[in-house]
Amino acid sequence: MIRVYRRLTAIAALLLVLLPPLGAAAHPHVFVDARAEVVFDGEGRIDAVRHIWQFDAAFSAYATVNLDADGDGALSDVELAPLAKVNVDSLAEFGFFTWLTVDEVDADFVPPTEYWLEMHGERLTLFYTLPLTVPVRPGARTMLEVFDPEYFVAFAFVEQTPVLLDGAPAGCRASYRPPGELDMQTMTILGQIPADQRELPPDLRDAASALANLITIDCPVGAAAPVAATEPRATPVAGTPFGVATPDSTGGGRWFGGPLGPMFVWIAERQSRFYRALTDAFAGIKADGRAFWLLLGLSFLYGIFHAAGPGHGKAVITSYLFATGETVRRGIAIAFAAAFVQALTAILLIALAALVFRAAAFAMARTTEWVTIASYALIVAVGAWLLWSKTVGGHRHVHHHGHHGGHAPHDDRDDGHPGDFAATAGGRGAAALPAIFAVGLRPCSGALIVLVFALSQGLFAVGVAATFVMALGTGLTVAVLIALAVSAKGLAVRLAGPESRVAVRALGGIEIAAAALVLLLGLLLLGGALANGLP
Repeated sequence: MIRVYRRLTAIAALLLVLLPPLGAAAHPHVFVDARAEVVFDGEGRIDAVRHIWQFDAAFSAYATVNLDADGDGALSDVELAPLAKVNVDSLAEFGFFTWLTVDEVDADFVPPTEYWLEMHGERLTLFYTLPLTVPVRPGARTMLEVFDPEYFVAFAFVEQTPVLLDGAPAGCRASYRPPGELDMQTMTILGQIPADQRELPPDLRDAASALANLITIDCPVGAAAPVAATEPRATPVAGTPFGVATPDSTGGGRWFGGPLGPMFVWIAERQSRFYRALTDAFAGIKADGRAFWLLLGLSFLYGIFHAAGPGHGKAVITSYLFATGETVRRGIAIAFAAAFVQALTAILLIALAALVFRAAAFAMARTTEWVTIASYALIVAVGAWLLWSKTVGGHRHVHHHGHHGGHAPHDDRDDGHPGDFAATAGGRGAAALPAIFAVGLRPCSGALIVLVFALSQGLFAVGVAATFVMALGTGLTVAVLIALAVSAKGLAVRLAGPESRVAVRALGGIEIAAAALVLLLGLLLLGGALANGLP
């Protein structure tokens, strides 16, 4: 008996290690070409930081959808003004992705009062000035950092004149260093640090700073003015950095925890590259029809890498399968069903909001937030139902039937023969629908932006096709992961001995634990979403 428990415990622990961690890092969905101006006052103190951020064409199309109120084909200052306000208001929650440090002390900023948007061709540019609460005199070590710790936004400073000093005293100069790359060992160490821990150990602080766009300001050191001390850097909340984008389905957080951290970093980088190539491919379709097949291939690869990264969807589906005892075949069907529901959600959201109701992007973002909250609430409901059915409300009866002279545990549940999933409208296939919709209701940000970009190019049908192909890649990856997990569970039972009553009891314990995990995940996700306030 002790040997059986040890086997089950060891294999269950292995399964938990194989499950993707929840602390995911979103790959970039917004790409910004940036330039900064450091503004000095008449006393030689740094008074403000002026940002010029130009967004990629896909995000620009998404952000400006349905803003052309007069239909003249151009976006005026008046039409862009509400979006500019949404931008700066939402950026305040993220510290404007800007940190100014003078001699190891962070300076404080106040919200900008000077800001506007301009459209240059297909790209949107945000201009805004970020004033300091108290002007500061440059010290012996003055650094300006611009980056998104969650890596939802990728900043790249322009090569020519990335930074200017406006009104600086004689002798002041600025130098720019782009984000560096970390070696695998350092990345692994950083991967163990929780996403909400912004104060790094001293030996890792310099290594982490390599991820930022770093501007160093050197001025003749004079009498130092006091620096306005601030609270420790705030961790970005789960929200919308520019008020129009939606958080990625994998969640947020630059750091990837666990021993698989370096692999997830590599996956995120590849996903980012495929996303850029995917949006670029739309431009070539009108000129060359063969680019359509390239687009579909990139969409499929994007879906694969999107699903391979960490995220709550795989954890919810896997835990659901463990709790219900579903077969591998049913697990694969559920994985593909959830992926295609996610694709349908994105398509319907854009079709209804952008085409039917002519909603702007920030209105679509609020709608998506409500859908996300509904998704999390449904996960809570599924978890509560599973836990109730596995404990006080369960009606599972274990029987023992002869099997080669022995007795094997068996229950009254459906055995899951091939094809049952699609055929059982009132059976277990229908029972899986809440779990499918709980995971699939939350659309992927990449799909939303690609669909709106396709709409702006007059290629919405192509965008729909690309979204379904993304879902195919996502479903395939999740199905493989789920098949491995469910097969490992079956192997654990066989190793423990299928005729053992202890194995039956231990299996029941695993199912109860998995049901509790679904409930816990749902509560954590829903609580986190509600903590940021209702849309």
